[in-house]
Amino acid sequence: MIIATALLVGSLLMATFGHWPLLVLLRSDCDPRVSIVAWLVGLGSVFATSIGGVVLLGLPGHGGVAELLETLHSCWSTLHHGAVPELERALAVVGALTVGVIVGRLGWVAARQNSVRRTRRERYRFLMTVADSNRVAGTNVVWLDHPVPVAFSLAGRPGVVAVSRGARDLLRPVALAAALEHEQAHLRGRHHLLLDVVDAAAAAVSVAPLFREAPRAMRELVELAADEAAVHRCGSAAVADALRVLSAAPPAAEGIAMANRAVRGRLAHLSAAPAHRAAAGRTLVCSAAALVMALSPGMLGLVLWAAVACSVG
Repeated sequence: MIIATALLVGSLLMATFGHWPLLVLLRSDCDPRVSIVAWLVGLGSVFATSIGGVVLLGLPGHGGVAELLETLHSCWSTLHHGAVPELERALAVVGALTVGVIVGRLGWVAARQNSVRRTRRERYRFLMTVADSNRVAGTNVVWLDHPVPVAFSLAGRPGVVAVSRGARDLLRPVALAAALEHEQAHLRGRHHLLLDVVDAAAAAVSVAPLFREAPRAMRELVELAADEAAVHRCGSAAVADALRVLSAAPPAAEGIAMANRAVRGRLAHLSAAPAHRAAAGRTLVCSAAALVMALSPGMLGLVLWAAVACSVG
């Protein structure tokens, strides 16, 4: 029962306090793609750890995990006592019902959001098609005949990047190229899908601060990631110019618009972040961040149990 309870307690602690280090990471000069991985794995680890704890409670003999405790420090001996089987079964049933409700709600919310957003996006794509606009031959770029400077990307098959006449007239060629590259980075990174997943998770578990903070943080992170992709191709000065011009535009009704999110912070990030990050180093750091976030709920629970055992032992 110890391991199962530790997993459940750890997932609760992670859901309650796990957003603190992730928000610190967001405000640092860390590669935004590392932060994206950390947030996604952090959310997933809470679900996985909770399910793992419930499954262990319900398994006969807790799946043989209890035997592993024999090799741990003597502090654990004060916790390794017989539990009332009826209590364990009752906890397993309650936990299974709770996890089932959360997972069911997550699936229902995700399906509903996917249906609504797909309908809205297709309607928006249709309006762009019938509007006074034209597609650049051989590309997914659509020019909109509108004086307001705006650039945004719209998910779909294929995805679309829309740029207004106002943006084309006001932006220098290199800044316009940066804006286009920024939006293409959103499509390549499947940022629209990431936001849909995080929004669904937040709606399903809105009481948990980690899930409640995730949508806002993820929107800022995908913009930072797209900014860095544009910097790699066009330079930071071009991206900064595009941000300043497009920041006056109203928010996009659909899709992801370049200048809708935290423009001042993104300009500061552009000046502080390195012009290029090595792919190998980024992969290593992403792997490390994913491992830490995946293990955090279980480790938090075990550390808490150890502290309690040592204090009463």
